Amino acid sequence: MTLSDQDKSFLKALFYATALIVFWRGVWGIFDEIPILNNVYVSFFLGLVALTLSGLIYREFDVFSHKANKLTKVLHNVLSEAKKEEGYLIHYFDEITGKHEKVQPKNVRKIEHNVMVVEHKGHEDFVPLHRISKIHKNGKQIWGK
Repeated sequence: MTLSDQDKSFLKALFYATALIVFWRGVWGIFDEIPILNNVYVSFFLGLVALTLSGLIYREFDVFSHKANKLTKVLHNVLSEAKKEEGYLIHYFDEITGKHEKVQPKNVRKIEHNVMVVEHKGHEDFVPLHRISKIHKNGKQIWGK
C-alpha cells in the first residue's frame, strides 16, 4: 500500500502538531517545578515583562500596522499584476484638494514604509497608505477599508 502525497502531508502535519504539544507539556511541567512560578500573578507579570521587552506584544497587537502590512502586500501584488494586465485603479483621499483621487498602478513609482510614491504631471506625489480607501480591478473592488 502506498500513501498519496496528500496523505503524507497530513501525517507529517499530525506528527509536527503532536511534537509541539508534547514539547509544551514538558515546558509547562518544568515551570510547575519552579516554586516562584506557582503564584499565577508572578507568572503573569514575568510573561508580560518578557513580551514587552521583546517587542512582540507591540507587533502582534498593533491593529494599525497589521492593516498597513496587509495593504502593502495587496499593493505589491497589484503592481506586479498590473505589469501584465490593465484594469486596476487605486483610490485615495487627497487632503490638499479635498477630493477622492484615482491612480493607475503604472504611475506608482514605489512604495516606501507607509507611503506610495506616484508620478503626477512630471513630479512625484507622496500618498500615505492610510489615505488609500479602495482598490478596483475591472470596476470590481478587490480591497477596501
